[in-house]
Amino acid sequence: METLDVSGLDLVTEEEIADHVYELYTQSAPPNQRGLGYLERSDLIHVTVNDHDLQIHQSVSSLSGKESSSTGFVAWSSSVPFAQWLPGWLGPSLKELQIVELGAGVSGILSATIGPKCSRYLATDQKHILKLLKKNLEENLSQEVHSTTLDASLPRNTRRTDIKNYPKIDIAEYDWEYSDSMKNDILAFFPGGAPDLILASDTIYNEYLIKPFADAIEGLSGNHTGFLGILQLRDESIIEAFLVEMTNRAFQCYHIPGHLVSDELSHGYVLYYMRKAVVPSF
Repeated sequence: METLDVSGLDLVTEEEIADHVYELYTQSAPPNQRGLGYLERSDLIHVTVNDHDLQIHQSVSSLSGKESSSTGFVAWSSSVPFAQWLPGWLGPSLKELQIVELGAGVSGILSATIGPKCSRYLATDQKHILKLLKKNLEENLSQEVHSTTLDASLPRNTRRTDIKNYPKIDIAEYDWEYSDSMKNDILAFFPGGAPDLILASDTIYNEYLIKPFADAIEGLSGNHTGFLGILQLRDESIIEAFLVEMTNRAFQCYHIPGHLVSDELSHGYVLYYMRKAVVPSF
């Protein structure tokens, strides 16, 4: 699958990052009532994404629990408008895409709505998140869902010749802090050696996460891979630091402008498409 067409997107160069972020927070400020960004403080919630009615089990008590990363135990508001908008923006190419999602969380909103429409979908997160994610996907997809990590339904380090045996939708552990040691298990899921598209919804909310998250994107990116992510506009320094990190790694960073997104996405969120810079051959 070729990289997506970027002709209508706004390239953000390193020199333009500060001005770009300033414009974001003056023109696309979030509504005052948005708060932190989770949907509801309830252990069972219902959301509708286009033609999908989803029942989602959360663990509100785990949100401030002892796990090193607990934000994934609840559904965050960015996932719903992102999942509603995404199929229309990707268009017919969606059915050909092989996708990995970083920081899927327990909700499985993107996995349940985008996964069935693409060629191959791998939802990843830290291991303590995966059990509830699997439960939500099985209920919302009304089918058995495989998890390479939880079920040992497929052996680790499956030979590339056995790739046809991987399920279309799978759930696997992927901890960004250990991305170098875990990335080969993720890459083995994709017959071409890398995904076509990396998705992430509201995964960066403090400065500590930026470098390991960038490591994960870089480690999973082949020459044809694009990253598509949505971030809620909270601390502008986090957005700026993320863009600096990715441009320093020679990624082209494109802002998806407001006229290409839904009304809901145009206020309080920002969407980026990124890919490795193409080095001309001589």
